[in-house]
Amino acid sequence: NLGAFIDAEDTFRWAQEITHNDKGVYNKEQLPIISYLTATNLRQRNSLAADQQQRFSLKVAEQSYGPNSIEILPTLIRLGSYFASRGDTISLAAVTELRLLRNILFKDSVNLYHRAIEIIELNYGVNDLRLLTPLRGLASARMLEITQRRYAEAALLRSLEIVDSNPNSDLTDRTQAMVDLGDFYIIISDERARETYLSAWAILQETPETQQFASSLFGSPVRLYPRNPPFLYLERTPDGVTTGDELFVNLQYDVSPDGHVRNIEIIDKNVPNKGVRLLRQILRASRYRPRIDNGELVSTEALQIRQLFAVLYKKPFPDDKQPDDKQEEEADTPIEELLLLEEKPAEAENEA
Repeated sequence: NLGAFIDAEDTFRWAQEITHNDKGVYNKEQLPIISYLTATNLRQRNSLAADQQQRFSLKVAEQSYGPNSIEILPTLIRLGSYFASRGDTISLAAVTELRLLRNILFKDSVNLYHRAIEIIELNYGVNDLRLLTPLRGLASARMLEITQRRYAEAALLRSLEIVDSNPNSDLTDRTQAMVDLGDFYIIISDERARETYLSAWAILQETPETQQFASSLFGSPVRLYPRNPPFLYLERTPDGVTTGDELFVNLQYDVSPDGHVRNIEIIDKNVPNKGVRLLRQILRASRYRPRIDNGELVSTEALQIRQLFAVLYKKPFPDDKQPDDKQEEEADTPIEELLLLEEKPAEAENEA
């Protein structure tokens, strides 16, 4: 409960204060405590306090290791991931203040990844395999940001160039870089995804071990975007549902060779049709890495999921009277219509 989290936060702050008194405000021994404080703040839905803790952890790391040291790399990469994930929690359709915060979070994420890239280049060279992790994180941040997706391709192409030119890279490095690029193309509905995926699959047919890796990548569809939410939200408890009952929709669907969702069918539900329509919209806008069978991208039929719902307010309301969901049009919904129109493509500068 909330009281337990408040008590935990007080305990962590007390422990942090002890380290400040003993070893100074910016001592690195408090970094695990800061992580616990961040988690506690997030569980209390105090995201701004969590962000503040993470920014303080960066100052601690800079003071302890040096702002351009090799030792600070794990912190830069971890915080790059944190701020991108936080930015992804804020909708492009949010009010102006939240959209500004969203922009700041993604800007922080991108800057942290760039710092990590520059440190690695300075210490190890421009083709070092250590660059793959921050480049992959940078591409992910740009994809989540939506409006700056064109920059993600530059980071992914550079990753592929690095593994191609580095004699220490292995088959796994190369195919993972190719799959990351294919995932990018699937998300933006680029036909180059097919060739990229099939090339990666073909490379992995050399040995039983690499074939097993290929199966882990292409043996079944993988949802790429948007992230699968643990809950979708309703404004009120549906009429006829007891408070505390699990709210759900069970459905099945197909994934086409181009990674789109087709033929959505409702199996069972206890939520209003409005919630079902939202789920349909999300699924139609989703992109999947398709399955490969015998060297071809193929459809996968009758995948089943159970989507849970949560209620924002506890007041019951009657189910809206809508036509049977099975009669709804199955037209594909572009992902940009669901998540707002992204910036129109422009010639990408070389960001990576």
